[in-house]
Amino acid sequence: MTLLFSSTQFYLTGEPQPGTVTLLVEGGGRSLSYLSGLTTHCIAAHQPDYQEMAEAEELLEVPVVTEEWVTASARCGHLLPVRGFSTSASQLFSEVTLVMDRDSLGQGDCEKMWTMVTWYGGRVG
Repeated sequence: MTLLFSSTQFYLTGEPQPGTVTLLVEGGGRSLSYLSGLTTHCIAAHQPDYQEMAEAEELLEVPVVTEEWVTASARCGHLLPVRGFSTSASQLFSEVTLVMDRDSLGQGDCEKMWTMVTWYGGRVG
């Protein structure tokens, strides 16, 4: 496995999906026990601590991203921009979950919709 996350020193808040921490650590990432100036990414999992997320963004200026940033980066083989996986409520689709009928949409259309919705803060269910 490539050391995709070797430049990543992450703090995890919430309950991660199975495999998220494994992808990070096996990819060379370093888990931190607390937020600090060394933290490069704050990863927000299921039921995150919103105070920690605010501290990371506002005080430390650390990007707070969803777990999908980890899995999508691993799938693509390189670190993706954090903007598309930001937890910021100011994003256009931050409160949107899109459900697609994959039988009536083509694969290419589904991929484009996923890209657009996630880039602007939404989720695809």
